[in-house]
Amino acid sequence: MNGWVDRLFGIRRPMPGWTRWVLPLLPLGLLLALYLSAAYERREENPNDKLLPLPADFVKAAKLSFTENEFTGEIPMVEDLKSSLWIFSISFIAAVFVSLVVGLHVGAWSWANDMFDPILRFLSYLPPLALLPLVILFLGIGITAKTGWPQR
Repeated sequence: MNGWVDRLFGIRRPMPGWTRWVLPLLPLGLLLALYLSAAYERREENPNDKLLPLPADFVKAAKLSFTENEFTGEIPMVEDLKSSLWIFSISFIAAVFVSLVVGLHVGAWSWANDMFDPILRFLSYLPPLALLPLVILFLGIGITAKTGWPQR
């Protein structure tokens, strides 16, 4: 084999410098090409297709989300960010408060440790993502699921 091909495909050989930025971008480029080919093919079959939007649709949606609403005078992206940050702040403060109260009680009193230790040991091995279906089942997908209580 010749120079760079031997280094590129050789086992445990040093890689050429250009491969450090080309190889990580290669899967992204392939996925982008696959997406765009599927989107253009679907759009040819049905011009009103919304399942795989084209890049022009993304640009149009981005412009629309930063354009001031003529009736309310609000910018949709700013309002959505405010709402999301409010929900996140309330949920984070509630989680910190509950965990501090429970943690201090478990650490200070042996009866609280004996009471909460089995459930805390069980929950420590569960990945949080595994609890997501239970949250959706019991709280739904609206504001109640995000904060744990209904919005006023």
